[in-house]
Amino acid sequence: MGLFQANDINAGVEEYQKTLQAKLIDVREEITDLDTPLFVYCCSGNRSGHAVTWLKQAGYSKVQNIGGIANYSGKTE
Repeated sequence: MGLFQANDINAGVEEYQKTLQAKLIDVREEITDLDTPLFVYCCSGNRSGHAVTWLKQAGYSKVQNIGGIANYSGKTE
């Protein structure tokens, strides 16, 4: 899609349904309080590092990259 071209949700869902192992992600959960403590992780810590940089640039003041889940030794849910 182009910069000023609207995405077609119906076409996107149709493509998703045809794509093996695809994940459909809803990102509507918003954290509007910029002082909310955020602990960000990913698999290795690399992507979460990029996310922390972006969140800080967006004005979030209490953002921390806690690294990669691959190295976590505690209980998971």
